[in-house]
Amino acid sequence: MQTKNITTSFIFSLFVLFMAHSVLAKAVSANSAESLFELGYAAELGKGTEPDYGKAIEYYQQAVELDHSQAIHNLGSLYNSGLGVQRNREKALSLWRRSSSLGNQFSTFNLGGGAYLRGDGYNRDLSKALEYFLLSHSQGYKPAACTYARVNSDGNSSHDLSFIKENIPYLSQHSDVKCRFALVGILFDHVEYFQQTELLFRLASELASEDYADAIFVLGLMHVSNRHGQEKDLRKAAAYYLKAAELGHGDAFANLGYLHESGELGRPDLETARQYYEKAVESGSVIGMNNLAIFHRAGLGGVVDLDLAYRLYTKAAELGNVMALINLGHLNKDFDGLQIDHYNAQMFYEEAYEKGGYASLLYLSELYSDESSPLFDLYAAKQSLEEALERQVVGSEVALSKLLSGSNLEFFASDSDSPEAAYTLAMKLKEKGDNEAACKWYKVAFDKHHETAFENVMRCITDNHISLNLTAEQVARTWAVRNEWDVNSYIGELYFYGIEVPQDYNKARVFFERSVVEVSDSIAANNLGKIYRDGLAITSDINKAMTYFEIAAQQGLSLGYYNMAKEYRSGERVAINPTLAFEYMQKAAAFKDSPEVMFEYAKMLNTGYAGQLDISASHEWMERARVENHKEVRMLVINKDISCALSISLRKHGETTQELERREQLKKHCDLELSTSWHLQ
Repeated sequence: MQTKNITTSFIFSLFVLFMAHSVLAKAVSANSAESLFELGYAAELGKGTEPDYGKAIEYYQQAVELDHSQAIHNLGSLYNSGLGVQRNREKALSLWRRSSSLGNQFSTFNLGGGAYLRGDGYNRDLSKALEYFLLSHSQGYKPAACTYARVNSDGNSSHDLSFIKENIPYLSQHSDVKCRFALVGILFDHVEYFQQTELLFRLASELASEDYADAIFVLGLMHVSNRHGQEKDLRKAAAYYLKAAELGHGDAFANLGYLHESGELGRPDLETARQYYEKAVESGSVIGMNNLAIFHRAGLGGVVDLDLAYRLYTKAAELGNVMALINLGHLNKDFDGLQIDHYNAQMFYEEAYEKGGYASLLYLSELYSDESSPLFDLYAAKQSLEEALERQVVGSEVALSKLLSGSNLEFFASDSDSPEAAYTLAMKLKEKGDNEAACKWYKVAFDKHHETAFENVMRCITDNHISLNLTAEQVARTWAVRNEWDVNSYIGELYFYGIEVPQDYNKARVFFERSVVEVSDSIAANNLGKIYRDGLAITSDINKAMTYFEIAAQQGLSLGYYNMAKEYRSGERVAINPTLAFEYMQKAAAFKDSPEVMFEYAKMLNTGYAGQLDISASHEWMERARVENHKEVRMLVINKDISCALSISLRKHGETTQELERREQLKKHCDLELSTSWHLQ
């Protein structure tokens, strides 16, 4: 009987060996990556024989050369476990990265879980881990949704709530209680987003029925307020806490202690509170440690015990409790009965900040703004509060406003790196009616390159006639240089338009002429053209005007060409020349920077001006003018005219279905008067 078994086993082994060689032959001849992978997988599992990791690696490596993603993944797993080869985590991660890039869901998951979540092979990075879990899920690995939820429910990172929402059916029916509880935690924390209070209560109740202490604790939390779909009932909350506590939930003991300490269940019962806090500490609850420390620090049991409070805070802090770190900072900062050590306080506050306790920024600011502290540094105080404000820490705006007031504000305003403080001080002084002092600080802000102080300084000089040892021209010169504008052209514009200085065409002309001579500034040349054309404070000279318009055009200003085109078209000051008018209008339109110019050019094409009839091109230019006009959000009347003109032209010349549809779209822009009297000229 024994011999027969040996013989049968031997024959079966020969058969398996024969089949393996047969499959291998087929795989090699067909160059089949899948067949090679199957051989490797069979060898790894030991189907029909003992596992042969050496053979598995051999087959996998051949499949790897053919980019078989699962073979690459499995080979990485063998390197990771040290099966058939010396363990090499770096090699495993390299193979998994390659497999992941080919779409392998398991490699992607491993990179997220082991590599980034636990920091095994890469620096620990929760955000990266979550990215890989999401990618693994998108590649087809559904359990990645559960891991993603569990990581997030621990408060380790920010949620992609939409992803959680999409996977609620999967998570809520998962066989793993930790997966279902992760969903409970997320639904609880983000109740306003999900609005799933019935599901939250049902899942928590189901888990509670299985004596899952965390779920029972959540049921207690749900009865502390009406926020989570249950009526506020602190006695019910206490009952749930007690049941969870009996199952060893330390935070439940801590919450029971607080209910008794605060008198939420009737009269305050400090002795019962202390007993619950002590049980919470025995259970390892950092909340209990923190609460019991506060209890002894305040002497609520009748005796102040700062040494015990300090030890409890320290123990909670070592376990990662942020509030304990902040409280240790408070004790070192200014607590009676303990030696003050601001350097230690700073250390605890900074550690709390690093762990996400951004409220510690407020307390760091208090340290830095204390003149009696060896850490006194108003700049550091301001920087801490600015970051707190950026992180939306409650109370940061009020604290920053308080810091930037009184003598501190003048200090910051005088500082070379604080133009905003100087500007703020100037505005406050102006509100009080002290214009002279306000102007002084506007100038300080301007000297420090504040973006809008230029206008204030100019008004101080021109409107309020307050001497700042500067003329308006000097201020404008400084502003132009700072913005890399041509000084003469800019000052000329101020006088030309009367911006912050009295309008003066003569002074404007002098500065424009300097600008044209020195740098051939296009804006200065165009404005000189308008001065000579319109005879602004000088005898009109159309020849000079046309010369300056041409200079502006040659320097790349479309308005130069446009102004020349208008002159040759109107014939008011030069002889009508349709050819030149069309040529210059075409050049002006080519810049595509003015809806008005593009529309005028379109009208020329539409009416065959100067023999240049092109209906199709005219429609294109009208459409372009409409789009550009919307971009600039200006000239609304012109935009209505453009739309109406295009509609009328399409009515006359449109042939295709698309053109007729476009006509109907634009028709609404034509009112009765326009539609009956409009003509292109």
